[in-house]
Amino acid sequence: MEKEAKRDLRRGYTTGTSAAAAAKAAAFALLSGKRVRVVEVTLPPSRRGPASIKIPVKSVSINGASATAVVVKDGGDDPDVTNGA
Repeated sequence: MEKEAKRDLRRGYTTGTSAAAAAKAAAFALLSGKRVRVVEVTLPPSRRGPASIKIPVKSVSINGASATAVVVKDGGDDPDVTNGA
């Protein structure tokens, strides 16, 4: 039997990180009146990775005293049922 070639896993981000990114984008929009396309989310300390990650924001809407932001989750090579949602 042939060995399967190892490949690097594509990285993604968790549901919680996606939610934090959307919340940050909405809060920024509400406080500043500006819509962002990317937000930076601080991650817990790790030996391997960066301390923060930049996440694209699909859309932001401001309606009076409220704001909504949409982030599409990318689970990388470890997707779950929320991947792409």
